[in-house]
Amino acid sequence: EIAGDVPVYLVVNKKDLEERRAITEDEIRHVAEPFAAPIVYTSARTGTFVEDAFNALAIEIVDRAFRQDAARAVERGLRDKVLVLLDKRGSIGLKKNQFFEILRGVNFDDLQSELARLEGEGLLTLLWHGTSDFTAVITPRGTAATKRASAWEEE
Repeated sequence: EIAGDVPVYLVVNKKDLEERRAITEDEIRHVAEPFAAPIVYTSARTGTFVEDAFNALAIEIVDRAFRQDAARAVERGLRDKVLVLLDKRGSIGLKKNQFFEILRGVNFDDLQSELARLEGEGLLTLLWHGTSDFTAVITPRGTAATKRASAWEEE
């Protein structure tokens, strides 16, 4: 939890001496289960599956990095859409229900998180109407950020 989304593998050495192993299969599984860790049996003496264990871990690290990049790209797309929509609306802004009419299929939690991030960056202001309804209005800083982003795309 502290380190974030890192892969965990349980590497069990002494594959070449399985018949003399001091721990049972159940004990090995008991250690691996809380981490949902795949179990890899290796032998450092013979080299059996040692390289495979490291390769599997390296592949998992790269796969997770690509998944995180893809998730960030989706977030970036939502961010840009929100800013462009609000820039077009100017001081009128958009109400919560209007976001969902325009951005069909967007998850409420994703939208709420993105709006909170943008508000934290000073790019928009959320005007609350009671506890569950709001209007989002772009700030001058948000307008400038939208203009800069569109200028980059035109080049």
